[in-house]
Amino acid sequence: MNKRNSILLLAIILLLLTGCRTDVTTPEVDDISITYPGWGTVHYGEISVKTKVNNSSIKSIKLFVGSVYKSTLTTSPYTFALDTVPYNNSTISITVRGYDISGTHIATSNPVDIAIDSSSAPPE
Repeated sequence: MNKRNSILLLAIILLLLTGCRTDVTTPEVDDISITYPGWGTVHYGEISVKTKVNNSSIKSIKLFVGSVYKSTLTTSPYTFALDTVPYNNSTISITVRGYDISGTHIATSNPVDIAIDSSSAPPE
């Protein structure tokens, strides 16, 4: 393969990796965040996942554990109850996604990774 073809191939690969469309907006991370639990903390049982919204266009928030949808809230304060028992002895990544009135995804939080450990549960 000559130098010209190598450059053309590299350009095509970069376009495929970065996307060719310029009319699509990327959801903003600063518009929505998880304020509790903190990243790297250890939990067990039901926890409250608290969020902060910095964009008045957000009308609903969806909670995800990994890529699995868990719940939707449509009124503030956006605080989710999450049962962590099914995830015992593992680490999970929690994100929230914000949607506008038409249901368009407009914001995604940074992920918060937490450890789930039954030995951290309070005694009964």
